[in-house]
Amino acid sequence: MTDEPKHVKVLFLLPEDIVEDVKKIAREKGWTENDVVVSAVATLKFFEEQERKGAKILLEESDRTYQRVRMR
Repeated sequence: MTDEPKHVKVLFLLPEDIVEDVKKIAREKGWTENDVVVSAVATLKFFEEQERKGAKILLEESDRTYQRVRMR
């Protein structure tokens, strides 16, 4: 028996520019478009869970200043 998750076929209506972004990211990383969407959802879920636990997500700018990122 495998621990492979069950896959479900879905249809999303997305803005054309988002679809182009997904395709570009997939090409650059050598991933499938599905991999890009799965990664994006997993990343959003991770950061939202961290925020719920009280964590602060900070982005360090090139000038070494910090900006807080909020996932809401």
